[in-house]
Amino acid sequence: MLLRRLSLLCLAAALGGCGGTASPAAVAPTASQVPSTAAPPATSTAAARRATAAPSAQPTIKSTSTSARPNSPTRALVSTRTRAPTKAATVAVTRTIAAEVAPTSQPPAAAPTLPALNVADQAAALLPATQGDLGNAARWDRYSIDVALDPQARTASGALRLDVTNRTGQPLAEVYFHLYPNHPDYKGSLEVNDVRVDGQSAQVSSAQGGVVLKVGLPQPLAPDATATITMRFTARTPRGASGGGYGAFNQEAGVWALATFYPVLVPFKGGEWQLAPVTSKGDFTVTDVALYDVRVDAPAAWQLATTGARVSNDPLDGGARRERFVSGPQR
Repeated sequence: MLLRRLSLLCLAAALGGCGGTASPAAVAPTASQVPSTAAPPATSTAAARRATAAPSAQPTIKSTSTSARPNSPTRALVSTRTRAPTKAATVAVTRTIAAEVAPTSQPPAAAPTLPALNVADQAAALLPATQGDLGNAARWDRYSIDVALDPQARTASGALRLDVTNRTGQPLAEVYFHLYPNHPDYKGSLEVNDVRVDGQSAQVSSAQGGVVLKVGLPQPLAPDATATITMRFTARTPRGASGGGYGAFNQEAGVWALATFYPVLVPFKGGEWQLAPVTSKGDFTVTDVALYDVRVDAPAAWQLATTGARVSNDPLDGGARRERFVSGPQR
């Protein structure tokens, strides 16, 4: 059995204890905020079966203030919907301003390197009665995310790996991502760069004021084949913008909400990508069910509240720590 959550990945950080403010769950305010010092690892792995075509050049994508929501283990301060019942669920919600995404021609450094998601690890986020749902894991795409939180700069920076399978029944020449923080009602921004598909630089472009990112595949992805897409990202939240958007993307009163702080794959339904303009009325985000494995580097003074279950918590140098969360199937 599967339960729906409010978005992909939910994470609320706060100094002190946990209290309420937003939708699904929230975290209580506290005093001083310490910037995060650790940086997340990065790189891509795994290739996939595919058809043919030639690789294209890889522009960098930049956004500038403009902005929307998520669902999975640690979206850093975010609101989410859950499918399978989880042992622990939390969320924080807030608003933001949209951002403009402009391609650049800067060559990327090294490709992001992140581990492939291990389906067996996802059981930690599910109740015993629902762990059998993982037998359907082939139906879900898999996100692996490393993110470092800097409360003073109000940024969540890191790298993302998505193992995506073509379930459309036709070859795919491109895929699309929503960059929700660039939606005007989010009042924040989400920059993306160094986008690669199976290690090859990908051609990218943006639409809808930077809310939609198009990623051209170096080779068409055949039906039932899987591709590994990696990219780097930096999300920035506004401060004191709790007047709308459910407070899902905001820093205020000691609580930092980071709903859908990372790029999210656009669903493909009815023979087409669901690219209708995003509206802030009702559910902000539209996502498919997926599995998440997220590692968060944060100042030790901050408490993290997120979707899914924490499976590790390790100290880092400089008064920071690295927490790892897994989600189970959720959207």
